Amino acid sequence: MPSEAWYTSGNRKIQFSPSDFLEEALDDFLESGAKSSRIASAVIKIATGVELLLKHYLEQICPALILEKPDDAGLQVAKIFNLRKHMRSPRDLDAVEIRTATFPILLKRATMFFDIAEAIPHLNKLHKIRNSLIHHRGTVDILEVNLLLVQHIFPLVERLSKLDKYLGLRIPLETWKKIRELEKSSVDALSSQLAKKLAHHSRIFGKLSAKKIPLLVASDPETPIRGADLIESGLICPACKTEALAAFQDFDADVEDGEVIGASMTPTMSCRVCGLELAEDEIRHIIENFEEYVGDNEEEERFWIQSITVDNPYDDY
Repeated sequence: MPSEAWYTSGNRKIQFSPSDFLEEALDDFLESGAKSSRIASAVIKIATGVELLLKHYLEQICPALILEKPDDAGLQVAKIFNLRKHMRSPRDLDAVEIRTATFPILLKRATMFFDIAEAIPHLNKLHKIRNSLIHHRGTVDILEVNLLLVQHIFPLVERLSKLDKYLGLRIPLETWKKIRELEKSSVDALSSQLAKKLAHHSRIFGKLSAKKIPLLVASDPETPIRGADLIESGLICPACKTEALAAFQDFDADVEDGEVIGASMTPTMSCRVCGLELAEDEIRHIIENFEEYVGDNEEEERFWIQSITVDNPYDDY
């Protein structure tokens, strides 16, 4: 079941389930396209969620399967099987903490009951990355993690989540569809991150009411960089497909001894409907692969190119 909150003796307690971690992991993963630091949160949560998911299914078969090992007195077994009412001294269980098996052992036990053998090396890799993040200054290869999750981990989670309709995993079919589509776009680090960013903002657009969308389209563009000049305001957004993407140029002059010795411009884009923001490298990547991201529209492509090829500002000095 999803997390539940209740009050006992004036205290609030929350019980977490695999669903809580898995749902947040998917959200963090998609949002990491716009904020790359969220990838660490996604890895930690998906690794935690998968471990809890395996324990959930093993416990349904036999609760003892998730224990590290039974203690001599059998208190671990008594507690996990909820045998308090059968005990002569039920209070003996009050101080007992369940010691569950390590992740590698859980995997070995799970393969006896579930068809996950092909996923074992990928799950071990995920667990290794998770450990590196939480134990000491972990670093991740964005493309490697993206591919690991979209090609192997998320498909496994989707398959396992269907085994129990009462698991409470509230992930729309559209989200699973977007995850599967990401694999096709993840050919390098830039395209992989951009694909996640577009999927995230597409989901935001999908939650907007039909009444709000035209109001946002008609609203004034807001520059993502203070002082940047508006170049174009009606481009097609590659995430939500509305004509609400605005292009900006931020001009920066280099001054030495009171004289301008050079100037540069930085193009950015932002959508006033879904909130998408694009940096220069992302804009150029989309233009280079325009049909893939926006569609077969030569006129629109010309507008995109024109928006980042304005006159050199140094000519004005």
